[in-house]
Amino acid sequence: MHEGDQLFNMFWRSRVAIAGYVNVTGFPTKNPTEQMRQLADFAHLLERQGVIVDAWLDLTDGEMKGKITAETRYLIRGDDLESDAKDADKDAAAGRAKKVGEGMAAMRKEAVEKGLFIISARNFASVIGYRRPLANNQLDPVTFRPTIPLAGTQAPTVGAPPAAGNVPPEEKKAPEKGEDKEAK
Repeated sequence: MHEGDQLFNMFWRSRVAIAGYVNVTGFPTKNPTEQMRQLADFAHLLERQGVIVDAWLDLTDGEMKGKITAETRYLIRGDDLESDAKDADKDAAAGRAKKVGEGMAAMRKEAVEKGLFIISARNFASVIGYRRPLANNQLDPVTFRPTIPLAGTQAPTVGAPPAAGNVPPEEKKAPEKGEDKEAK
């Protein structure tokens, strides 16, 4: 970057709601306190990018904090909870996971009713330019690449090659040397 360069952030001043466990550190945890700390870190990351967090799901009790407003545009969907509970705490952890799951479902329902765009936390972080620590060492890199949808085609499945008509120009196969272009 140089002085005078213009920066473009399509999410600047966008308003979001966060539902579920978001891990952008690359080190997942099943501890409720650490999960809430990582959620707070994600919210702080968004605020540094100029994104306003209107609501989030408390991972300790499954209650939504804040409010999804008419200005909220995105629901960032995190992961479902898994617990690291021992036998004695298994019921409590399962109850917490159930409450959080119900809270996520309620937020998703409200988001659909209000017409919010629902996006995964990993994809949202990717499109705002965030790369997880040690991302270059990951075997499963983020492969999200927006493309123009073609009418009459089905949505691609994760990991599947792009549809024939949806291949970027640089990936189209050129005829090999010696191949006839047209049989005459």
